[in-house]
Amino acid sequence: MDALVNRNLVKRLTDAEDRRHIRLSLTDDGGRALSEIYAETESWLAARFQSLTPEQTAQVIEALSRLRIAFN
Repeated sequence: MDALVNRNLVKRLTDAEDRRHIRLSLTDDGGRALSEIYAETESWLAARFQSLTPEQTAQVIEALSRLRIAFN
């Protein structure tokens, strides 16, 4: 967490009611970095899915849906 704070991606906020608790908040720089990561990930995934047939894509989506349900 220190590295993210030092890079100005996250800031620490102390809790006014309980100073033992520290809240974390994404900075503007952190939000931009996260948006870039999402865009890069989406592009990477799209490139991987292009090589799959529609049936394979449907199978992957179904498997991911089952995993999401299993982990919730």
